[in-house]
Amino acid sequence: MSSPLFTISVLAVFAAVACIVLGAVALARGVPRDDRKFLDPLPPQLERLWPAVNFIRFYLVSALPESFHRSAEATVSRSGLKHLLRGDDLLAIQALGALFFGFLAWWAASVLQQASVLPLLGGLMLGGVLPRIKLSDYHKRRQGQIMRHLPIYLDYLHLSVGAGLNLSGAIKQATDYGPDGPLKNEFMVVLRDIRAGASRRDAMKRMGERVNIRMLTQLVRAIDQADRQGTSMAKVLRIQSEQITKSRFQRAEKQAMETPVKLMGPLVLFIFPTTFIVLLYPIILKVLQAT
Repeated sequence: MSSPLFTISVLAVFAAVACIVLGAVALARGVPRDDRKFLDPLPPQLERLWPAVNFIRFYLVSALPESFHRSAEATVSRSGLKHLLRGDDLLAIQALGALFFGFLAWWAASVLQQASVLPLLGGLMLGGVLPRIKLSDYHKRRQGQIMRHLPIYLDYLHLSVGAGLNLSGAIKQATDYGPDGPLKNEFMVVLRDIRAGASRRDAMKRMGERVNIRMLTQLVRAIDQADRQGTSMAKVLRIQSEQITKSRFQRAEKQAMETPVKLMGPLVLFIFPTTFIVLLYPIILKVLQAT
């Protein structure tokens, strides 16, 4: 009696798995092809996951409220990865990460015989937050590179405008000879927007909103004010260059003054105990031998 029941159970499991696979294939065929004509190629690691990202974006992310889409789009824009990702892509990657880490946490809890809802919730939260953390780290590194290159590009702009070029020509010279990096890419986007028909004021304003760094925003406002009032652009750029250089030195001095305070933790936790052990061990050993 047990053999027919076992056979029926196995057939039922195979039938259920087959239905799930066929249903997933049918749903995957309903996902439209992702149009990335105006976006950069994906990294190899992300390209392998992209079919799953498309699937989740089409069936799950599209049902989310509009506020989620706006927030994700703003996050991608601030990180400087708008040429690679869209806001919906970020939401789909977060959902995929939440599913993966949630399943991993549930499986680990089952293996350890600690089945509970808490590991599952922890895995879901961790998988959903990790892409945002990674994007935030990339954003901070990008802002640091922009701050390092901004004085160099301001010098190029100041010299080019002082030599008789207009601001668009000065930006072209700066992108031709300036160091590679995110700031160069942003100025190239400004030139592309101007060639596409946008005014120079709007193109610079959009760059300030994308980068969202106080010094660059001040530069954009100063250039806009010089355009409106007819002030000498070379003088404005020279003043901005001096201010940014001074602010950079002040920030470096502040970081140098904070270094001893930051070193106190490693000194107290690691270096001082090791030093005391090395110094006191021979003394303690002699005392023990003498007694």
